[in-house]
Amino acid sequence: MKRLIASLTAAALSAGVSVPAGAATQFTGPAPISAHAATDPQQFTPRLGVGWDDDTPALTTDGSGVWVAVWSSDDAVAGVSSGAHSAVFVRSVDDGTTWTAPQVVRSEFANDIGEETVLATDRNGHWILVWMPDVVTLKTTQSFDNGVTWQAPETLVTGTALQTSPAIATDRAGTWIIAWDSDSSLGGTIGNDGDILYSRSTDDGVNWSAPTYLNTNAPDPLNWNAELEPRLATDGAGTWIAAWEVNGARTEVARSTDNGATWQPPAEVSSAGRGGGTAPDIATDGEDRWGVVWTNRFGQAAGHIYYGVSSDDGATWSAEQVLHTDLAKSDKTDDGAVRIVARSPNDWQVVWMSTHPLGSIGDDFDILTSYSRDGGATWSSPGALVPRAANDKDAFDRDPAIAASPTGKTIVLWGSDDSLEGTIGADWDILMAQARRDCAAAPREDCLLATRPRASSLTLKDGFGGADKLAWNWRYGESTTNADLGQPTTTSDYVLCLYDEVGGAPGLLAQWEAPAASTCSGVPCWSETDGVITYKDAQRVQGPTKALSVSAGAEGSAKIRLRASGPTLIPPRLPLPITPSVRVQLVNQENNVCWDATFSTASRNDTTVLKARSD
Repeated sequence: MKRLIASLTAAALSAGVSVPAGAATQFTGPAPISAHAATDPQQFTPRLGVGWDDDTPALTTDGSGVWVAVWSSDDAVAGVSSGAHSAVFVRSVDDGTTWTAPQVVRSEFANDIGEETVLATDRNGHWILVWMPDVVTLKTTQSFDNGVTWQAPETLVTGTALQTSPAIATDRAGTWIIAWDSDSSLGGTIGNDGDILYSRSTDDGVNWSAPTYLNTNAPDPLNWNAELEPRLATDGAGTWIAAWEVNGARTEVARSTDNGATWQPPAEVSSAGRGGGTAPDIATDGEDRWGVVWTNRFGQAAGHIYYGVSSDDGATWSAEQVLHTDLAKSDKTDDGAVRIVARSPNDWQVVWMSTHPLGSIGDDFDILTSYSRDGGATWSSPGALVPRAANDKDAFDRDPAIAASPTGKTIVLWGSDDSLEGTIGADWDILMAQARRDCAAAPREDCLLATRPRASSLTLKDGFGGADKLAWNWRYGESTTNADLGQPTTTSDYVLCLYDEVGGAPGLLAQWEAPAASTCSGVPCWSETDGVITYKDAQRVQGPTKALSVSAGAEGSAKIRLRASGPTLIPPRLPLPITPSVRVQLVNQENNVCWDATFSTASRNDTTVLKARSD
């Protein structure tokens, strides 16, 4: 019966039934988002500060497999001469698997500065892109065919006042808002100290309102603060929240409950001396929960990541908290450019650039990540986004962008001078990492089980990056055939799924991969003998899984052994709420056979170690 259910589930997936929400914790990559990176001119020397080739990426998705990424480039792209600073874009129509060659967004945009390009989509074929051809002008261009072609550019604002840091969002029902920071006095109606301005369209981008101030204290003659770097998010149901920094010393938010027509006075989420904030980012799960993250530049935790959470649709906010206390203990590391995305009501992810070595990746700038499975209440220890961080030879990785799709795909882009072992140039290029959701959102009930009690053991150690460890042994299993094992040397991907209570119901905490047909340190990771498949990745070049063996056998003799460790393991925050149980399931993704162990008691379950034997 279990095998019948498994085959029916596999058939449903192949028929296009949507995958339930859940975690995607292991990222593959890095890889250049464009093959152009292997041949583009290397006219700049980034480490000497001479300039950038490709930098400041942004991306988003329509949630149905189409992605668009944009960035600023000095390369010779689509006929534009090398050295011309332009905004370029690439598209994917297969959920990020392949991407088009880079193109200049519009020929009129060629040779413009092309800095700080941002975009949004209504997920119905309409996209709007905003960019700065110079430091006093904001322009927009729109696409009505999912980013294939872009309309003639329109000037949103220009003049002599400084305009920087645009942000854009839409409720996907015809309302779009563009916000930016500016020292314009708006004809003398406000000060020129620096305020958050915005323009709003309620007719799907046909017309835009005249720029006005978003921070309601802008006309106050006593307010000589500089409001900078706004970010926008909306729940699509009338509530919008903007977040920005004030004097580089604190983070503020403003809320609108009438689709951006009016805004409430700014509310402080952080303040100087505690979590004084710069360069914030904001996201919502669309179900009353919002998260703000920022980089602290003051106090004892200077240069580290803080966050605040609202669980009442932005009406009130939690006290500011440091994302990782262990990171904040070190004054020798620097964190910045933090970005946040909500993939479901419970499932949140942040990425940022950091010099923290995590015990094994060096003190160069790498992209780190952390996730929450309880809507931002607690966060996993930080980890390296990709295994490459451990051996990238002091490459400089910076300015990540992250987006997630309901399809289960999460993509991170960033600028880097990593040559990827000489496969691309050592100039600045846009690199990419992806995570896909392979585990079911809740534990399956059709897996093979052990035939004896306490036949499985689980050890999970949160060693703050380099010392993270996972060990799972499963013995005396139900009858497992060679066909169940599949063919991992060619086509059978394996994934380990960890479940516990998430939001009051069984949910996915983390997943770790052992991909089929993969190569580890120049040799195949997988090997097969009669009745046994073995995965070995001693250097963890594919991810944290170091060793996995699955042995077929008659009733009571099948067994599994898995070991994983290192800075990309990123275990969930310990202790786990083990009541009623923790579940571990190994899944052959090709034939959907799975093996299961349930743990409802533990010999140790504290902030650093979980040790348990199965029921």
